[in-house]
Amino acid sequence: MQRKLEQTMRPASPGRAMGPETARPNSREIAALAHELWMARGCPEGSPETDWFQAEEQLLHPGEDQAVMAA
Repeated sequence: MQRKLEQTMRPASPGRAMGPETARPNSREIAALAHELWMARGCPEGSPETDWFQAEEQLLHPGEDQAVMAA
């Protein structure tokens, strides 16, 4: 039984706390994804919060249709 339990338990991701109340992405994760999104948009000037908020949403809700969030 112990072996089965160990197989189902997974360590927390580095820099991310466990539990639903603390499952928010940290600023490094958001910044990294926001930079990727900004580069994918062709590195436009202005409105960095657009990429930041989109990155935060993607990290909070992985797997959701991103086209809906971008609209």
